[in-house]
Amino acid sequence: MSARVTLLNATVSAGTKVTDALSLGRIPTAAEYLAVQAKFVAGPTVASAKTLVNDVSTTPCVVNVIITDTTPSIVAGKVRIVGLERVTGFSVTEDVDIAGGAGTYSTVNEFTELSAVYAWGMSVLGGAGDEKLEVQWDVDNAVIVANANLTEPSANYNVFVQTTLDDGATWCDVMNFHFTTFDLVKMHAVKLNTALGANITPTDGGMGGNLILSGLIGNKIRLKYTTTDEYVGTSIVVDVAVR
Repeated sequence: MSARVTLLNATVSAGTKVTDALSLGRIPTAAEYLAVQAKFVAGPTVASAKTLVNDVSTTPCVVNVIITDTTPSIVAGKVRIVGLERVTGFSVTEDVDIAGGAGTYSTVNEFTELSAVYAWGMSVLGGAGDEKLEVQWDVDNAVIVANANLTEPSANYNVFVQTTLDDGATWCDVMNFHFTTFDLVKMHAVKLNTALGANITPTDGGMGGNLILSGLIGNKIRLKYTTTDEYVGTSIVVDVAVR
């Protein structure tokens, strides 16, 4: 018999947090295996925000995102535009896909005022470091973001699946899910009947990226999740199947 439980469904924020412990029953028949899926929907980080030099348009219009990539190398990336939409006057967030590299990309929405512009999720292969971003109002080509380098700050988010053999006094990592600035779904599984190496030292949030430790399933599990970056509009869902 197996059961699926959602251990975490949250917006990613800076700092270190833990979930409530999930009881698996009595040792030694608490669980034979754990299968865990983590779904990360990425957004930019606060540190990737670009400086706005002209945030209000004289006439409501679309926004043009201009990408320079002299040595073609951009294979993935987005520019997030946040501002007031023309008709409703409400704040709207629109992500412009710039995976095509050099060129001009226009928003679908017409804006009257912008509050933020982010560049994120960049992937560059064999580039010369000349990838640039400029953002303009379409009506008069007024510059919103001056010519800026597309390199974004690194961002790291880790989810540790942990178990305990002493009812929560000591927690030990058995899985790590490591994410950056890209949407990803990852899966891990650990088994109780796998031989465990001698003298394992428990790590509490110290396991390396995307590793597992089989052979150790106690009577409770929990998640510890941590980031040193402040993500914007980023979410994480973690489901576990237990048998």
